Amino acid sequence: MIPTVLFNFQKPPAELAAIPARATFFTSMFLHGGWMHLIGNRLYLFIFGNNIE
Repeated sequence: MIPTVLFNFQKPPAELAAIPARATFFTSMFLHGGWMHLIGNRLYLFIFGNNIE
């Protein structure tokens, strides 16, 4: 999600047009700030996920 595109109704940059829309469903899962962010999210889910479900 790009805030300028969402709120200013601008077209997305040309670089994003190369990514097919159906691929973003799978690639969005891997967009994190790095390995530590991903590991931290998984650890948090492991610790607190059972309580939420």
